[in-house]
Amino acid sequence: MNVSDLLKKGKSETSEFKRELNDSVYKTLSAFANTHGGILLLGVGDDGKVYGFSGDLDSLARSIRHNLGINPSIKVEDIDGKKIVIIEVPQSPVPVSFRGRYYRRVGAQTVEMGWEDLRRFFLQKSGATWDSLPSPATLEDLDEETIRKFVRMARNRLPYINENEDVESILDKLGLLEDGKITNAALLLFGKEPQKYYIQAKVGIGRFKDPVTIIDDKEIGGTLFTQVEEAMKIIMSHIGVRYEFEGGLRRKEIWDYPLDALREAIINTLIHRDYTDPSNVQIKIFDDFIWIWNPGKLPEGISLEDLKKEMHPSKLRNPKIAQVFYYAGLVERWAVL
Repeated sequence: MNVSDLLKKGKSETSEFKRELNDSVYKTLSAFANTHGGILLLGVGDDGKVYGFSGDLDSLARSIRHNLGINPSIKVEDIDGKKIVIIEVPQSPVPVSFRGRYYRRVGAQTVEMGWEDLRRFFLQKSGATWDSLPSPATLEDLDEETIRKFVRMARNRLPYINENEDVESILDKLGLLEDGKITNAALLLFGKEPQKYYIQAKVGIGRFKDPVTIIDDKEIGGTLFTQVEEAMKIIMSHIGVRYEFEGGLRRKEIWDYPLDALREAIINTLIHRDYTDPSNVQIKIFDDFIWIWNPGKLPEGISLEDLKKEMHPSKLRNPKIAQVFYYAGLVERWAVL
């Protein structure tokens, strides 16, 4: 596409005009690389008026390479005797920053990525999962007794880990260390205070008489193991139970809902939620049903119809967390969505 066609097309998600070389040029090129690629016309005003560019092209190429670490296509075209520089940037397989900040295109605008956008962006670009990323916390933020309690729970499935081993060795064998740093999974599973770093890693539980009338409201923090146990206690305090005698003095508890199914639902909710989303897991208990919601969409390539099939693709959002729950005997098939 030549300059005349680009000028007629106007600014869009993949095209931009800049009258002169300044920081906004680098931000836009970063945004193109981080979105769907694009073309920037240098020497053209916002209104499409041609002013021309008089700078040195070699210096321009070096400056882009120095500031962004990329080598875009740079061409020149004359319009009425004025030099217009066409800078074409393809979508980058890795994140591209300008002065430590990351940008993306939203329509015809270049916007800086917020914390949540940036975290999702890095996950998409790197192919890593959130729970495998290095945590902002350190080993000192983990509770040693919780780790050793887990090892005791996992004895049948992890016979090669000794309860008395060094904590760092245990975490390394579990795959919860990356370059000597604890992962996000390690923090949520074994942290003394995980919400100090990730305030969204909580469960909100409400007892509702109707959609707008709340009878009781609780918020649960702590480790994911703690959240499962505390959520179960709160739910059990709000649902009915009856007793059947099986002979003699023995009695059998019959709950309104099967407790094993409730526990499994809560565990799955915590395993599969999107921890980059600032929302909490929510559980609403009504007179005749329980509603459980976690932040996050279905993985790309999987639909609701797929989930109804006996066999469907499995794409774990947080495989490190899921694996630890599997080792602890709290889920049977951790690879199943």
